[in-house]
Amino acid sequence: VCLFTGSTLYGLFLQQIAFMGHDAGHNSVTGHENSDFWLGVIVGNALSGVSVGWWKSTHNTHHIATNSVEDDPDIQHLPIFCFDEKLINEWSTYHEKYMSMDSIMKAMVRYQHWYFYPVLGFARFNLYIQSIIHLIMTYKVVFKKQPKSSRTNIRSDWKFKASQIQWYAEVLTLFTFWALVVTLVCKLGAVNGAICLVWSHFVAGILHVQILLSHVAMDFCQDYKLSHQRSSSNHWDGTSQLAHTDDSEEVQFHEWQALSTMDILTPQCMNWFYGGLQYQLEHHLFPRLHRKNLPKLVPLIDEIMAKHNIPVKRLHFIDANLLVLRHMKRLGQLVADQDNPIGGDGTTKLAAS
Repeated sequence: VCLFTGSTLYGLFLQQIAFMGHDAGHNSVTGHENSDFWLGVIVGNALSGVSVGWWKSTHNTHHIATNSVEDDPDIQHLPIFCFDEKLINEWSTYHEKYMSMDSIMKAMVRYQHWYFYPVLGFARFNLYIQSIIHLIMTYKVVFKKQPKSSRTNIRSDWKFKASQIQWYAEVLTLFTFWALVVTLVCKLGAVNGAICLVWSHFVAGILHVQILLSHVAMDFCQDYKLSHQRSSSNHWDGTSQLAHTDDSEEVQFHEWQALSTMDILTPQCMNWFYGGLQYQLEHHLFPRLHRKNLPKLVPLIDEIMAKHNIPVKRLHFIDANLLVLRHMKRLGQLVADQDNPIGGDGTTKLAAS
């Protein structure tokens, strides 16, 4: 009992401290980039094992190109998950590779709505791996052992902004985190230590659910153009959220954030549990605003969006989960049932469904 109680509390600690790292990464704690970076190194690297440099590189890209199949790394989880059929065989500008899916994974993704939660329960281990990979990849550039001209993609410049002191600090603090983890396991013993790590990380997996809920079942864009047929079949009420009628029309930043982002309705007593992520649209429009001020934006944004006929979606936590699961089930079946999910004209059966 004590082991599972302690492991649960540790998992909640990892979830809650991620919100602090999120605020620091957005420079919304002190408002000063350098101060918030060092705060992020402490709460991100040393206390939770996630590189603040890696987080800034991926999360800033997510904010700039929300739900862009080419550019947003937060939705590029092939071959495990497929959130939109246009992701398949698309070039990822962040990972600098094509996102492919073989026949085995196409058959497996049919059941992605079943293994969605179990995978997210262990997703944190991937963050550890990505943090280490990020520091290895940035070493040569940070220490000027690799000239800028040799980078394969100029869009990757955001990966290489750390100074040498910051790079050393990240390595040292990640080492500190793992030293603490090893000490914990040694104190508990191999078996109890393993149980503690597995259960605590599974509990912390609620954070990944909270993050994905706001975007997975919303609209996606390709080449910064939105497929309106795709949108109209995607939403819970069966109607298109779009104010435009031209399928190739580009939408403005504020409109796109509303189309690709969903808020989660929560009782005030549970605000601590969401760390401000429930106000996802407000956060995406004003990412450096402190979380305590996000609720004040809701009526203001609603008024502006209504004035310009831009829909805003807000669902309760359970309803949002059901929406995401239905979306993943539909996409999984679509991909599994087609030999070639992407047609020569860029359309799929989903557009006609």
